[in-house]
Amino acid sequence: MAIRDLLSVFTTSATDAAFPSKVATVTKPTVGTGIKEIKNEDSTLAVMPYGTGADDSTITGMRVIGWRKVDTLWVPTVICEVACVLSTAVGVVNVVPSNSDRFADSITATYGNPVLTTVPANTAAMFLVLIEGYSLYEITVDLGTATAANALVAAY
Repeated sequence: MAIRDLLSVFTTSATDAAFPSKVATVTKPTVGTGIKEIKNEDSTLAVMPYGTGADDSTITGMRVIGWRKVDTLWVPTVICEVACVLSTAVGVVNVVPSNSDRFADSITATYGNPVLTTVPANTAAMFLVLIEGYSLYEITVDLGTATAANALVAAY
């Protein structure tokens, strides 16, 4: 198992007020911001949510969607969904996440079976989810009181 750096899933943090619709398609989803290719040896995705807003702002939902080719269709499956509460822990000026981005210190599973980390208040929490059997994964968000959301991710 190769250890990989955690990288932001979105180039610019998401500001979606509701989850975007995801339906089966004959066209392979475009790999880029929010959608990443899964290498054959990867079975687990580590996700460390962060966002902008005040301490205790919420991300109502963050979904991990797996995309799998079934015959001629690309079919999305919601693997898990979590709700997050942002903390006072921030990134560093001039890097991503920056000093205006707050890490989530509370993550609650609302769908699926992610493995959640329990951390002290105001420290970065993360969750793990199984992605084996999918060709692509996608992260989508439904903002609560946070003004934007993103996540550091690494597949391994």
